[in-house]
Amino acid sequence: MNQLLLKAQEIADLLNEEDKKPAEPESGVEAWLTSNDVGNSSLFILKNLRPEALNKHPDEVRYAHPHDVGDFVRCLKLLAAEPSLVDDFWTMRNCSDV
Repeated sequence: MNQLLLKAQEIADLLNEEDKKPAEPESGVEAWLTSNDVGNSSLFILKNLRPEALNKHPDEVRYAHPHDVGDFVRCLKLLAAEPSLVDDFWTMRNCSDV
């Protein structure tokens, strides 16, 4: 029952959010963080490649990998918004056994 209530609250919070715009290519991390292109797996990438850029404490971001196409696209949009992350992306291999 608790999980159901938590999901219901999560949905209500999403419905009450202000409309956000997608991040444009090369718009930077700050623009991406305020876009609707942020997800758990893309935040995990940012935590590992540029933890100082997070707008929350890095410990709040947990391990996550893309679970579906939407997750994967949000990761690609992060890399498009901040192309400098691509140079260090290879280091992500140390974050997972997968």
